[in-house]
Amino acid sequence: MRAWNAPGVAVAIVREDRVLLLKGYGVKERGTNDRVTPRTVFAIGSTTKAFTTAAMAMLIDDGKMTWDDPVRKHIEFFRLSDPLASEQVTLRDLASHRTGLSRNDNLWYGSPWSQEEILRRIGYVQLSKPFRAAWQYQNIMFSAAGFAVGRASGGSCRTSFSGGFWIR
Repeated sequence: MRAWNAPGVAVAIVREDRVLLLKGYGVKERGTNDRVTPRTVFAIGSTTKAFTTAAMAMLIDDGKMTWDDPVRKHIEFFRLSDPLASEQVTLRDLASHRTGLSRNDNLWYGSPWSQEEILRRIGYVQLSKPFRAAWQYQNIMFSAAGFAVGRASGGSCRTSFSGGFWIR
């Protein structure tokens, strides 16, 4: 904590399938007494996109999904505004930022909507580039990927819109 000038951290040590340590240290914010716990959510930004794709790869290895699965195989209500893109969009497209959607972060940042509602609403947003024609950084599509991970794993999944996920 001292080296990174962090007021608090949560630490999890897992060996094989056993949790060896799960503990919070310090406080959530300087000047407060609000302690960090193992359930404290930290803003770690887009580093969570790696967790999402790692979870996808694990499920692919387990035969529960493929990179080229249509998104609708895992999220039946998923739509894009372009009908062709909507039919053909795959998990690979979500993870490689090539859906044709630009960021549209105003749809999720500070919004009152649930993850599912945001994923439904993105279907009304016009694509800013042709489907699969360009790379455009996209947080909401990674949220969709995390949602698909939850569905394919047989659990439930809540994702942050920087791409991270928590499977319950």
